[in-house]
Amino acid sequence: MDLPDIAEVWRRGGVMSSWPCDRTAATLTADLTLASWQGTMADCARGRWTTQISVDKAVAARVLGAALYARSSSRSDADFAMRVLAAMREEFEVHKEKPAAQLTAKDGR
Repeated sequence: MDLPDIAEVWRRGGVMSSWPCDRTAATLTADLTLASWQGTMADCARGRWTTQISVDKAVAARVLGAALYARSSSRSDADFAMRVLAAMREEFEVHKEKPAAQLTAKDGR
């Protein structure tokens, strides 16, 4: 599949423009395999704490829980989808991927 072309369809094929799709298309055009990304993401204490509180209070927080589990699973079997996500997060300039050697027990590893 021609992923840069597919990303272009996503970003130009709809009625509304999307900055995340713009950035993803640019990233895929620059590095089709995303080989420079590991796709591993550390979770933060806030995500774990919020998810635990939601369980304790019997309040559904499905998106937060899914994000927490995705981050956790990325450390054991990062795939292409997780590399795309890591690249997108880098583009947001707030969630930079840490090299695997820098992930610690504090990060959930």
